[in-house]
Amino acid sequence: MQARSMLAAIMFAALGVPSVQAALPTGTLTFLEPTGAVQADASIDVWVRLTLDSSSAPLLLNNALPNYGALLSDVDNDFFTHWLSINSAITNTAYECSGTFDPCSDSAPYKFHFNLPPSASSFNFQSDISLAPGQSIDYKFGTFVPRNGPVAPGSYHFFVSYATISFQGSGYRVRLNEDGSAMTDANGRPIYQQAVDENGTPLFETQLLPVYRQAVDQFGEPVFDSEGNPVHEQALDEFGVPLFDESGNPIFVHATDEFGLPIFQQVDVPVLRVFDDLNYYHDIARSPCGAFDDGCAGFTRTVLAVPEAETWAMMLAGLGLIGLAGRRRRV
Repeated sequence: MQARSMLAAIMFAALGVPSVQAALPTGTLTFLEPTGAVQADASIDVWVRLTLDSSSAPLLLNNALPNYGALLSDVDNDFFTHWLSINSAITNTAYECSGTFDPCSDSAPYKFHFNLPPSASSFNFQSDISLAPGQSIDYKFGTFVPRNGPVAPGSYHFFVSYATISFQGSGYRVRLNEDGSAMTDANGRPIYQQAVDENGTPLFETQLLPVYRQAVDQFGEPVFDSEGNPVHEQALDEFGVPLFDESGNPIFVHATDEFGLPIFQQVDVPVLRVFDDLNYYHDIARSPCGAFDDGCAGFTRTVLAVPEAETWAMMLAGLGLIGLAGRRRRV
């Protein structure tokens, strides 16, 4: 089982949401210095390069634009929610627990620290950024710091880093059945949670809604669904093809009075509850190795052994002899 960690300040749930959308950027993430050797007490910086695919949408966030320049359709793709607005959109980074560096383990020899603002080399928390398809940006992902003094010599690996966009916004949440599934109406459309007053009483508002003409069968008889509800007559185009709106919902024919004017009726409609904590994250790119792919290069550092005290003494003695010999030659 893989574990994944993001910064706690912006850890957003994304239950049931696919991570790649056509209108959001996609790319590749590579380690800039995948291999190297370090001293046992050295901190290790991890630098990565994010490159957008040539066919990708641009990475474009602008905090001065409505919805930060993003489209609601980019994030409103979860049947359990319906987004009304994007209130926050920022870049972010994440990792999966992987390798012998293992940033998730409290017993690992290194602790991991994300590279955060105000560091100029940080990718995190940017809400005003632009990167075109095919372009790259280099940033310091974070730093591995020895947890308890010098680290044992050997080879240490880390595999999985992410570059992401985190969205937070307002919208509706669907009502759930006892088994946790989404509650839907007879047409399969989600039923959203209703707002209530301070006493827990459901709220309604009166709206003037159109009356639709009832469909009839080939004999001119009114048509009803399996639950006995009238079936509305769907509008057709000039070729007799049923019409749908931009969301894919059928367009019905309005009932009219004797003067040909549309008929409306007053209906008490449930007031839907608006949640301000809808969350969604999109993976722009992921480093190419899997969390347990030992055959993948990933990010590797060879930790060198710390010389023993006797070795240091011999080295100093040797340097002293060399200095003495040099001095004698000068005399």
